[in-house]
Amino acid sequence: MADELRRVQPQLIQRCSKPLIKGVVDVLQHLRILNDAEVESINEGSDLRADKCRLLIDTVIKKGDYSCNVLLREIKRQDPTLSEYLGITGTIIQFAGPGAAMNFNREQLNLNSKHFIEDFKKIDIDMY
Repeated sequence: MADELRRVQPQLIQRCSKPLIKGVVDVLQHLRILNDAEVESINEGSDLRADKCRLLIDTVIKKGDYSCNVLLREIKRQDPTLSEYLGITGTIIQFAGPGAAMNFNREQLNLNSKHFIEDFKKIDIDMY
């Protein structure tokens, strides 16, 4: 997911809006991906929208794939038009507990693998 975020970073920095940044930051803070100091740095570090977006992306990339996944998911949810323009893919996985909707693509499940069934059983077991 960090690679996906890096791929869209230049266009995202050019095209993101302040309300999108604020909305995404709020969600990331609520999920404890961003701490209070990081939120303050993003919100008050610069008045320029592009700088806020750049700092947000750089901070999230350092936190790893899960955090990047959440950021991309929120961009997709909060601004579907921008998400479509950027080509953010449907490769986002969500694990929210038993019975939750999960989204996978062929690469993540590796449907061509002889170990697909074993992999799927692991996912199924981990959910309960």
